[in-house]
Amino acid sequence: ARHAHSLLAERATGGALYIIAGSGPDGIPLQDVWRSADGGSTWQPQNLTAAFPARSYHASVISPDDTAMYLLGGLDSSQNALGDVWVSMDRGKTWSQRASLPSARYGLGAIVDTFGSILVLGGVPFSPTVNAAACLA
Repeated sequence: ARHAHSLLAERATGGALYIIAGSGPDGIPLQDVWRSADGGSTWQPQNLTAAFPARSYHASVISPDDTAMYLLGGLDSSQNALGDVWVSMDRGKTWSQRASLPSARYGLGAIVDTFGSILVLGGVPFSPTVNAAACLA
């Protein structure tokens, strides 16, 4: 079992589901990506040791055309808040660091707006302002 992970769903290209990172049953943060093409009945690994640091309590978003996945912030294995942004252009198989959030945080919310910007709200430490991380290609 895992918790504090993120779940993404393709909207434009087939409806696959993706689970990204989180904590395993021992509470240790993970750095993996799994894909399901059958609504979550079965899962296949996309990457068991992704380039991003292991993390939990992060946010993930997928671009409206499903061409890019973004991973934002979270808590690392030492319980430090992260402020990094990672992107995968191949459905979670490879990742590269893209940008940084305005501040490190975990437990945050994120969406992609109609203009292709990632909007980030809240998290710990709490910030009541909306921060846009305009890092979509």
